Amino acid sequence: MKSYSKAWSVAAVLTSAALLTQYAPSATTRPTSPRGGGNPNPGVPSNCLSTNQVGNSNPGVHPPCSKPYGLAYGEWSAKWWEWVFSIPAPTNPQFQGIPASNPPAVVDCSVGQSGPVWFLAGDFGGIAARQCKDPIPSGVSIFFPVANNGFGVLGFDCYGTGVDALGKPVPNPRPTILANCLDPVWSVPDPTFPFPILSWSQLVAAVAAGFDPTPPISAEIDGHSLQNLGAYRAQAPMFSITIPDDSLLRFIPLPAGTYFPNGSDGFWVMLTPLSKGPHVVHFSIDGSLDVTYHFSVGPGH
Repeated sequence: MKSYSKAWSVAAVLTSAALLTQYAPSATTRPTSPRGGGNPNPGVPSNCLSTNQVGNSNPGVHPPCSKPYGLAYGEWSAKWWEWVFSIPAPTNPQFQGIPASNPPAVVDCSVGQSGPVWFLAGDFGGIAARQCKDPIPSGVSIFFPVANNGFGVLGFDCYGTGVDALGKPVPNPRPTILANCLDPVWSVPDPTFPFPILSWSQLVAAVAAGFDPTPPISAEIDGHSLQNLGAYRAQAPMFSITIPDDSLLRFIPLPAGTYFPNGSDGFWVMLTPLSKGPHVVHFSIDGSLDVTYHFSVGPGH
């Protein structure tokens, strides 16, 4: 089973793999500023990573350099992580519908959803099939990862800031291992990589290397394959995540609370509002992950 990156990837099955090669710069993977500012590729729109994304689109899909509902793809990817980690493990969609069955497992796709964009979950590897028990409202866009990777505090790569559910600061749980994410140069290297990672920008670059070249990803909407998925690459600016008790990250010794900074890299798709009636969304990574959603689109909000 091939892996393409190393941290707390949820759509892709990458939770136990480590990057084995050093980062090689490219137009796609060159990291943004450690504080999320600046354009790594002058001459393309500020929310693009590379020139091949400009003007690239599929029918029924928001173009990768667009700003659906005022946010770029990378900003929406941060909101996806915030959503998926806000749901306690017993009801988290990441664990539902696995292994796939016929008929698919009936799940509540409305958990944690609001606003003009609804999210679909991936899984931690294997084949998942889900049937939304209630219609998705008409007029909303659907956003999902095809392959993604998250890192930072909750990837246990480094430690930034954190407060528990009562607002009390949470100290670095392992100061002799975890550097301060926000230090310009880390005092200790990221222990999860086989080569030294000594700053946030190096971490961003190393994670990006896992997606360069583009892994064998695919996505279909109602049986129609999306094209040029490599152009749908997005990196998030630094973002916070709030985790509940009994979260997906129970194995990390952090209490429920809010933690910063975290990052994300990967390939994402945002559909324009679908027509009323039944639909099927399917996405996969070379047999290591395969997720299918069955749902209907019903009345609007």
